[in-house]
Amino acid sequence: MGIVRIDIVLIRIMLMKTILNLGLWLSVIGLLSCQKADDAATPASTVPDVTTILPAGSWSVNLYRQRTEDKSSDFKGITFAFAANGIVVATDKGKTTQGTWSSTPGGVTYYGAAPSVATLTINLGTEKPYDRINKTWNVNATTLSSDLKLDNKEPLDDEHLEFIR
Repeated sequence: MGIVRIDIVLIRIMLMKTILNLGLWLSVIGLLSCQKADDAATPASTVPDVTTILPAGSWSVNLYRQRTEDKSSDFKGITFAFAANGIVVATDKGKTTQGTWSSTPGGVTYYGAAPSVATLTINLGTEKPYDRINKTWNVNATTLSSDLKLDNKEPLDDEHLEFIR
């Protein structure tokens, strides 16, 4: 009985050493695999800053699409001037409509969070056809300084607006 009891004690000691070694190795691997989060914000894409490209000239609607229906003709001949102070003026055959615009930059991301999207909010009142574009739009990643592509924030609406200079 004494020998069997010593063997059981030795087996328990070896088992405890194995478990401790395994725990130690898993801790080392866990510590080495962790990365420090970068404190600097990282841009989600290379979308131009809307606040610098909009005030630089007159714009017109190249495309306004709701789902599969192209409604660009509703904006034919209308020019839009976006002032740096947040005022937008739409001119159609000499008649002007004044409203506001604002934007938020995108690309700010924090460790573990999805990057935010740059947005453009337009408000030109309730007159047609301006009431269709009064909303907050996501700035599309394919936007260029002379071709502003916007997508409705609500994906189910499937609306797309494109301004060109």
